[in-house]
Amino acid sequence: MEGILLKWVNYMNFWQERKFILKGAVLSYYIPENSLKKPKRRIFLGLVDIKDREVKEGEKDNFEFEIENGCDHYFIRAKDKNEKQNWINGLKNGKLIGEKMLREGAKISKDNYKEFKKIYNDKIRKKYEKFGNILKDINNIFNYIEGKEELKIDNNINNNQNINKKNNQKFRSKIVYKKLNLSNNKNKNISSIKNNKKNINNTTFKKNNIIDNKPQGRLTVSYNNFTEKGYILEGEEFFDMDEEESFDIKIKKSSNDKIIPKLAKEKEKDKGCFYDPLYSYERRTSLPEKNKNISLNLFNILKNLVGKDISHVAMPIYLNEPLSLLQKYCEGFQYAYLLNTASKESDPHLRLAYAATFIIASNSMNIHRTKKLFNPLLFETYEYIDNKLNYRYIAEQVSHHPAISAFFAEGEGWQIFWNNNSKVKISLYGTMDISFTEKCYINFENFDDNIYCTKPNTKVRNILSTPEIEFIDEFFVKNKEGDECIVKMISFDEEKKYGNLKGEVKDINGNIIYNIKGNWLDNIKIINNITKKEKIIWEIIKSKGKDEHYFQPYTFDLNNLTEDMKKILPITDSRFRKDLRLIESQNFEEGEKEKFRLEEKQRERRKKNEKEGINPKPKYFEETYDDITGELIYKYKGNYFEDRKNKNFGAQLDIFG
Repeated sequence: MEGILLKWVNYMNFWQERKFILKGAVLSYYIPENSLKKPKRRIFLGLVDIKDREVKEGEKDNFEFEIENGCDHYFIRAKDKNEKQNWINGLKNGKLIGEKMLREGAKISKDNYKEFKKIYNDKIRKKYEKFGNILKDINNIFNYIEGKEELKIDNNINNNQNINKKNNQKFRSKIVYKKLNLSNNKNKNISSIKNNKKNINNTTFKKNNIIDNKPQGRLTVSYNNFTEKGYILEGEEFFDMDEEESFDIKIKKSSNDKIIPKLAKEKEKDKGCFYDPLYSYERRTSLPEKNKNISLNLFNILKNLVGKDISHVAMPIYLNEPLSLLQKYCEGFQYAYLLNTASKESDPHLRLAYAATFIIASNSMNIHRTKKLFNPLLFETYEYIDNKLNYRYIAEQVSHHPAISAFFAEGEGWQIFWNNNSKVKISLYGTMDISFTEKCYINFENFDDNIYCTKPNTKVRNILSTPEIEFIDEFFVKNKEGDECIVKMISFDEEKKYGNLKGEVKDINGNIIYNIKGNWLDNIKIINNITKKEKIIWEIIKSKGKDEHYFQPYTFDLNNLTEDMKKILPITDSRFRKDLRLIESQNFEEGEKEKFRLEEKQRERRKKNEKEGINPKPKYFEETYDDITGELIYKYKGNYFEDRKNKNFGAQLDIFG
C-alpha cells in the first residue's frame, strides 16, 4: 500500500507532501521526489497507537489521523474520508502483524504484551519488576530492547505450552549505526558497538534459526508465514527513534541484591519547535544596580509639554525606564500560555476570550510603570526566544516619522503581529493620556481562525506625585465569522478601585456565550452564560518594588546580553544600545551623552538619505494592506531567524556604532 499524503512537519514548514509506503509491519515515508533514496523515517507498527482524530462540533474535517510510538507523534492528513479510512485500516493490519511478530518471536503472552509495549515506548525502568515472573533475568528485557542480547524466555511463562528447548526461538535485535549506506547494504559492514553506547536508530528482527551468526554483516528479516506474504525486509529501520539519543548503562546492586539497570543520563525532555540553545542560559533575575530615587521638579519639566505629543519630545534620561519599546512589548509574552491554550481550544468563542485575556495580561504589569521607554532608532531590531513557553519574537522599528514599531511572535499553533503607533499627551489636570490606533492580529493555525483586537486606551494619574496607570474605555476582539468579545475597562472614577473589568463574548447573532470578569491586577475568570460555571484562566505575576523599577521577574532578562549572543545577534539588536545599558547601571550622566550621540547620528543619517534621494526600507517587515480590515500595516515577511541561523544578515546598518 502506498500513496501521497500530507504530513505535519513543524511550524515553519507546516503540512508537506510525503510518499508513504506500507509494507507488512513497517511504514516508510519519503520526500516524493526522493522516493528512490533512503526514506526519511521507517516506523515499526508493532509498537504504535493509531488514532483517528475526532472532528468536534463546528470544526472543519481535515481528514487527519495520528501515529504515536511513545516517543514521537506523526500527524497525517488524507485528501478525503475514504482515503483516510483506507490508510487507517491498512495501518491497523500492519500493527496486528507487528504485534504477532513480537508475541511469537519473544514468547511474550498476550496478557503481558501491553505492559511490554509501555516499557519499550516509554523507555523507563520503574515497573520492570513485574516481568520478574516472565524473564529469568530482569535485566535481560532492557538489554534486549537496547540490542545487547537475545531475549531469554522462561519456560514457565505458560504452563499450557510445551516449549522445546532445542526449538526455542530467540527473538533478537541488532543495532545498525545510522551512518550505514542502505543503498549498498550488501557490501557494507556494521561498525562494532563500543562502550555500551548505541544510537537506537536502525533495528532489525530475525529468527535465530536463519540468522547469520557472524559478528558483522547485514541482517535481513525472514519471519515464518510473513515471508510467504512478501514481508521480507532487508535492513529495515524498524524503530523510529531520535538519532541523537544514546544510553549509558550502569549496573548497580540494590538492597535485595537484584541486578538493576540504571540510566546514567536520562533522556532530555522534548524540546519545543522553537527551541534555541542560544537561550538555554540561566535567566537574569536582577539589574546591575538598584533604581535610584532622584529628586526632581516634574512640574518645571512638564509645564511646557501640556497638549503636546510627548512621544516625539526628548526627555531627561533619568525619566526613562531601562527598556527599549521593542523589548517592552515582548514582556507580555510571559503569559504566552494563554495563546497556547487558545490554539488547542475548538470553541471559537473561548478562543476570543483567551485572546482578550492575553491583551489584558500583557499590559497588567504597568500599574506603577510610568517612566518613558527608550524610543527605538530606525531599523533597530530585537529578538527573544523562550524555550520553556515555546515562542519566539522579533520586532523592528520600521518608521521614524511617524514613529512605528512592528512586532511578530509565534508559538504553539498561533501567530501574532501588530504595529505600535501610540500618542501620548499631558492634560491640564495632571494626567497623561495614551491612545492606541493600531490593531493586533492573531492567527490560530489549527482552526484557520484569524482574529483582530484593539487595545484599551491608558491614563496615567497623579503624574506629579504618585503616578498610577489605569486602562479606560472598551476594547474588542473579533473573528472573521463575526463573533466578538467586548471588554469594558472600568475606570477608577466609577468604582474607586483600580483594575476592575467585565466583558461579554457574543456570537454572530448577538447571543452572549461567555462572560469575562475580574481585575487586571489580580485574576480574570470566564463564566459560561448558560451553565454559570466559572473558571479562572489567568492570574497576575506580582511585580517587584520601586527599587527594582516595579519590574516583574520576567522583565529582568529582556536586556540580558550573553557572550554567545554577542557573536550571533545582529548589531541592530536593542541589547547593543550603550545608553540603555548605562541606565541599567544608573549611570545617568554617561547615559545622557550616549543617548544624545545616537539621536544626532540618526538625524545625520536621515538628512543624508533625503539629500541623496534614498528611501531605506525595513528588512523584515513590509508595508501592505491587511486582508481583514483593509488597513495599511507593516507585516512580518519572514526570514529573520533563518538569516541568523545561516549567519546571513548581510551588510548591517551600524546604527549604534
